[in-house]
Amino acid sequence: MILLVLAVVLWLLVHLLRKKPFGTSGFTAIALLGVGSVVALVGAYVTSMTGTDVDEAGTAATGYLIIGGGFLLLAGGVIAALLAVFAKPPAVETPTAGFAGWQHP
Repeated sequence: MILLVLAVVLWLLVHLLRKKPFGTSGFTAIALLGVGSVVALVGAYVTSMTGTDVDEAGTAATGYLIIGGGFLLLAGGVIAALLAVFAKPPAVETPTAGFAGWQHP
C-alpha cells in the first residue's frame, strides 16, 4: 500500500511539474484510485470486525472479497494513470492574428 501511495504522489508531481492537463484518463485515474482506496478501507474494516468464532468466517470472507475489489479498482487507476502520463495533449489551434481571412464569412 505504501508503494501505491508513493506511485500516486510521483504521478501527481509529474503532472504538476510538467504543467500537463490531466485529461480524461487523468480524471479517470484519480476517480478509480480514490474509490478503490475507500473500498479497500471498508473491506479492511469489515474484516477487522470479525472475531475467532467459526460463525464469523463468512463476514471475514466478505471483507476479503471487498478488499480484493478495492485493489482491482486501484489497479485500474494505476493503469489509467500510466495512460495519462504517456498520452499526448490535443493540439491547440492557434487563432489567426489581425485581419487574416476577413473577406471570407
